[in-house]
Amino acid sequence: MTKHFLVFSFLLSFFSIVEASVIEKQSRLNASLNEILIQPKILKSIEGNESVVTLFTIHGSNTIGGSLAPKIAMSYLKAKGVDNVRIQPLLTENESVIKGDLISQGKTVQIKVAAHGSSTGFKSLMNSDADIWASSRPVKDKEVEQVKDRMDLRAPSSEHIL
Repeated sequence: MTKHFLVFSFLLSFFSIVEASVIEKQSRLNASLNEILIQPKILKSIEGNESVVTLFTIHGSNTIGGSLAPKIAMSYLKAKGVDNVRIQPLLTENESVIKGDLISQGKTVQIKVAAHGSSTGFKSLMNSDADIWASSRPVKDKEVEQVKDRMDLRAPSSEHIL
């Protein structure tokens, strides 16, 4: 009977941990979905005299940046009311710019994507060369340590899983 009780206790503890982990993952997934399901507001006015305006840049994983990030950027621009959205490869391999026109303002807006690897994305973010770091791997302990005074890279608000 003691042997069965120990096995039962172990299984109960194990399934409690697994259930808590599943609940936490589901909670994070729901929070992320709520963020991305919010319809972006239409771009009404872009300040400045430039005819081409970079909205933001994404650097990092070639797994993400090769195809997925440009397609997400295209969808984002279309949702913002931008016309003639297109992907334009740049001269540097694994780099592209997603462009679209704000016809009423006579401007073109763009999102730049540089897909040279997760580690290079982290370096670009830290050097202020990128606005978004796309990583196809979890953040490394040394990366967390490098920026602990500026941000918590393991906080749910820092990580959005695609």
